[in-house]
Amino acid sequence: MCRPPPKTTGLDAPFPWRAALVMSLGNAAHFYAICSLFSYAGFLAVDLNWAEDVDAAGYVAGFLGGALVTGRLFTSVLWGKLADAKGRRPALLMSWCSIFVGNIAFGFCTELKTALLVRAVFLGAGNGWVTVSSTYIGEVAGASRQNRVMGYVLSGGTLCQLVGPAVAAVIYGSLFPAYHALAPSLLGAGIAACAILLGYFWLEETHQPGGYAAVAADDAKNVEEPAAASSSALKTWPYVGSVLLRLALGFAAFASFDTIPLWAIATSNAGGFELTRPKLAIVLTTAAAAQMVFSVFGMARCMDCTGVRRSLIIACSVAAACLAAIPVVPTLLRDDAPFAPTRLLALAIPVACFYSATTTAFSGAQACVNNSVRRRERGLANGVAAMVEAVGKASGPALGAYSLAFGMERRPGVLGAGAIFWGLAVSLVVCVCLVLALPA
Repeated sequence: MCRPPPKTTGLDAPFPWRAALVMSLGNAAHFYAICSLFSYAGFLAVDLNWAEDVDAAGYVAGFLGGALVTGRLFTSVLWGKLADAKGRRPALLMSWCSIFVGNIAFGFCTELKTALLVRAVFLGAGNGWVTVSSTYIGEVAGASRQNRVMGYVLSGGTLCQLVGPAVAAVIYGSLFPAYHALAPSLLGAGIAACAILLGYFWLEETHQPGGYAAVAADDAKNVEEPAAASSSALKTWPYVGSVLLRLALGFAAFASFDTIPLWAIATSNAGGFELTRPKLAIVLTTAAAAQMVFSVFGMARCMDCTGVRRSLIIACSVAAACLAAIPVVPTLLRDDAPFAPTRLLALAIPVACFYSATTTAFSGAQACVNNSVRRRERGLANGVAAMVEAVGKASGPALGAYSLAFGMERRPGVLGAGAIFWGLAVSLVVCVCLVLALPA
């Protein structure tokens, strides 16, 4: 039976509820800019004449998803250095301001080049959330509480997975006929504005000349630093392996986030699930609801019970199994099948398990980076890790969506559509191997 960890000085300090709430809202703003697009990217590409039909929309939609993290490639390390030099709080507020501007600008884009540029500059390069958030959470919560706070913060992104795609799909094209994405984009700008307002009043700076925030400082007395007395811990295998793990996870997860909806709306003749926009919203909402419950109530406890290393192995294995199963669903449940009413649920279950598994894996990978370096190096360490992770997150949607469209065009059916899913499952098996190579 799993027992809670013994109390330490850090645990006696008040839980940073305000910081957890603001960071959850900030993650919601960040994640909405990513996930809301997935529910209507294929339709947007067709409506604005960027693609001929939904079966070919993957050629364009993948670049829309990849543009955001491509922009992050060039600034992730700079965000880490900025957070070390000027503080975590101003870096977070600046990031949310960029998200606010980027959402509004994207809503008025009608040309593909402009849309890609806006997502790359404002939502990618100008957004240092991925770099700064892990550092801030590790400091404001301490090592003993970072999994719990991370669970709450990730639930903000999960809430956007729950509400974002569904609401975006419903309000898509509802304001002005010429600006199909304006309504979903304004919603994202509103979330970012709330994060800016609450963050300005509630966020405390954790990176100070005298040390870290009280919770983290007390808790740090009970945490052993990495064994790197004179040289930088960034050169050790635990850190390098953790960064490579985030690279592989970013590639597999973001490729899947883009590929699953594109596959779901593709025609059955091409090997897709042929879902309408409302049905796709139901599937994504149901899956995200299950993920949110797990993130809030189960993830931190599971990671405390099994440990970061074992939870990573389990999460990556479950995610790989779910991806391998998803393209097989249409062959089992056709419209004329006896159990046709269960089609949406049969797809939502593996998608929900995949979402929950990747959430756990990302949380564990971020904890690995924090735990593998000294506290004073965390800003730069997370900046480098975010930059490398961005390579995977940028290439994943572009390669995944393109490969899906190419596979369905060259070999319509389960084999053509399923090849990309099975390939991504293999990349998650690589993640398991990386975790096994890390020290316990």
